[in-house]
Amino acid sequence: MLNNKVTEICRELIKKELTTLKDLPVELADTIANIYYTFVVLILPYVNIEPGGNSLKSIKEALSAAELYFEDGTDNVRTPVEEIAASMAGITAVTQFVTILRDIDKNTDPLQYRSATELILDYLKYGIEDADKKLLFLRLFERLTKKSKSHGKEIIKGLSEVIGI
Repeated sequence: MLNNKVTEICRELIKKELTTLKDLPVELADTIANIYYTFVVLILPYVNIEPGGNSLKSIKEALSAAELYFEDGTDNVRTPVEEIAASMAGITAVTQFVTILRDIDKNTDPLQYRSATELILDYLKYGIEDADKKLLFLRLFERLTKKSKSHGKEIIKGLSEVIGI
């Protein structure tokens, strides 16, 4: 079940960072929306963010605020701080990837646009390491193996439509 507060904060953050998701392919837009949603869910218990507030400033302070509550993890288990840090890295990557993708004219160079989109999805959605060094065929096979395992990532389909920007 979607949390309306989280969804509204995501809408504001995406608007500030990326302006819109509507110009992106649906699978990529949903992946990005899920990255933002996951991040907001992770930090909300530790940082007071309200829709309409200065959410972006709070997000940049989230890691230091969360570190006050947790010690380092043991036994190779991620602590909430590590989860937040990984999620924040995803948001940073999204911003850079979307900038690169938007610099490609999808009308004059559709093959390059599609190739870039697939590569971005391999990194963000499927977590394929060194995807840029692998042939598409190998990445597609790796996607199948990653799909068969859950990897703890729950994807909310259609989230970019719910967020609506």
